Amino acid sequence: GCTGGKNAAVWVENDQVRNGVFDGSHTVAGNTFGANDTTLSACLSINSSRDNTVRYVAVEDVDGSVSRVGPGFYVQNEPAITNFLDTSACTAEENCLLFCPNMCLRLGIVSVSQALTTRGFTMHIADGARSATVGRGSVWFDEKQNHLSAQVPFVLPAPASGTYEISFTDPEGKAAWPGYAKFNLERAPACGAGVEASQIQLVMPEPDERCEDLFLYDEYEANIHGWQNFFAGIGVSQDETQSYVISTLRRKNDRGHVNLSRSLDASCFKGLPGRKYTLFGKIRITDADGNYVATDGNSDLSPKVSFNLEGVWSRNWRIA
Repeated sequence: GCTGGKNAAVWVENDQVRNGVFDGSHTVAGNTFGANDTTLSACLSINSSRDNTVRYVAVEDVDGSVSRVGPGFYVQNEPAITNFLDTSACTAEENCLLFCPNMCLRLGIVSVSQALTTRGFTMHIADGARSATVGRGSVWFDEKQNHLSAQVPFVLPAPASGTYEISFTDPEGKAAWPGYAKFNLERAPACGAGVEASQIQLVMPEPDERCEDLFLYDEYEANIHGWQNFFAGIGVSQDETQSYVISTLRRKNDRGHVNLSRSLDASCFKGLPGRKYTLFGKIRITDADGNYVATDGNSDLSPKVSFNLEGVWSRNWRIA
């Protein structure tokens, strides 16, 4: 029998979850159980997570010691997993999971901008005629932090068509790009590679009218914008001309990291070669009393601007 108030020997805990992604051990092997023991349960993790809706639990039973049937995968019954499986071979367990014998899956995470402007974005996965969607989900921490990304998970077998295509849409269902997107695969399962990195293609949308305005999703009057920072805080206000002003809330002498950053739609740059974009704006520095400070573009008091096209080009300069 089980102790500690648990009704299963192997328990997927609700604190093994972050941003709704199960990040505990994905492989179990060499276990022995009593004849009447419930071997594995994920019900607490799936139904009672303290950190977002749990998505896509997958646990490999390497030697069949958990299922008592043979090797395979326990998976959460979610279309984003099951749409790519032959579920006729799977059986529903009393542990909030399906057991799928002789299947080989692999967890991956697509990291996208967690800026406020990517709320409601949806990731689309396609393997030939098979497809599924995964929402960007809410974020466990402040969306305006630029050192974190939104984690969008997938659990997939090797693609039947040879390639998975991953794309995105905005809350209105229009093709979009969430600032940036990059994926990482978890360790290969014991059953083999599952899906390989070379079998996943991130597909940028074709340029359209959204590329006329790289700040398309900003709604300053609703306090929605794509600006982020690193623990400096962000305030939105209007100046004497009624123009919106983005400000850090902490000052440098408060030991704050007084920077502002944002990711722009890279698909527009890639899809429209030769087009010239003009980014313009004003940067002002204020002292402790809120008075504007004059800068010369040379001293450390002058604000520094960095522009980076990842892997292509970058430039830093100070402005007066």
